[in-house]
Amino acid sequence: MLHAVIMAGGSGVRFWPASRKTRPKQVLSVAGGSPLILQTLERLEGLVPPERITILTSRPQLEVIRRTVPEEIRPRVLAEPVPRDTAPCAALAALLVEKAEPGAVMALLPADHLIAPAAAFREALAAAAAAARDRKALVTFGIPPTFPATGYGYIQRGDRAFGEKGLDFYRVRTFREKPGAETAARWLEEGGWFWNSGIFVWKAAVLLEEIRRHAPDLAEVVEALERAWGTPAWEEALEEHFPRAPRGPIDKVVMEKTDRGLVLPASFAWDDLGSWRSLPSHHPAGERGNTAVFPAGGRHVDLDSRDLVVFSQDEHLVATLGLEGLTIVHTPDATLVCPTERAQEIRDLVKLLREKGMEKYT
Repeated sequence: MLHAVIMAGGSGVRFWPASRKTRPKQVLSVAGGSPLILQTLERLEGLVPPERITILTSRPQLEVIRRTVPEEIRPRVLAEPVPRDTAPCAALAALLVEKAEPGAVMALLPADHLIAPAAAFREALAAAAAAARDRKALVTFGIPPTFPATGYGYIQRGDRAFGEKGLDFYRVRTFREKPGAETAARWLEEGGWFWNSGIFVWKAAVLLEEIRRHAPDLAEVVEALERAWGTPAWEEALEEHFPRAPRGPIDKVVMEKTDRGLVLPASFAWDDLGSWRSLPSHHPAGERGNTAVFPAGGRHVDLDSRDLVVFSQDEHLVATLGLEGLTIVHTPDATLVCPTERAQEIRDLVKLLREKGMEKYT
């Protein structure tokens, strides 16, 4: 049977000040009408039952994630002792799934992406699960690029490997980091390149085997945890050994090295919502191109402004006059105003706040 492990540990600093360490992006209703993590769970309905869903998050976010998700899933919302990137997260997830159901297939999913239509996603997930089960493949979803994006990693496909449920799987030729504008434009023109979705499907046991082959330092941590599984020492072992796991993304730690990697071109629309700049793509623009998102019922009143992104988490009035190309985000204790074209730099602003001793706002 298929299990799903949802990665919900990131804070989404580019959505500051709405997103904080204790109120992460995945619990915000920035697009799609409900918290992003609930949309992720809804996409799994009919394919993965609640008892086979695990959510891995960080300690500061544990309680808010538990409050946000349905009650039947809350016992399987677990916190990593420390954030160590996606390779240790995937390894821990695979160990948990393999111990729960030996031989099971698992999907590893980010909590905060937008995907539509859900039916196409479920079809692709079912096909990937069949490939993982029957062929011991490590499958990732590749997103066909629609513009020369410089904010995503890329996957280059190799030869066609086989078809499954009407979908074509390709061997992975290479993973690449975020390119410059010229390289991204060239890859778009060449074809055969995909945005890296960060979604993976594999048999838990096969991933653990590949970790032993390609990441011995991480494998040592997994083996130490496995020895403690099912004993009173489990929590202590997790606390002791997980922080020793080498930090790194699963793409580089395993997927770039394995000969089992396959990419499945996505048949659905996808957006990782990388910053406030993403919102106009998912909300109807008002007069003069202004996008206002008020999930709690606030209001935006404008006179002669253009191309604004305005967001408020409470019943707040935001009034604007004669502005252009700005993002304005109101929260009860912090307000952001910045050029929308510089929204990717909010991470640097959050870093500056911490350096100035304003940690409580981050």
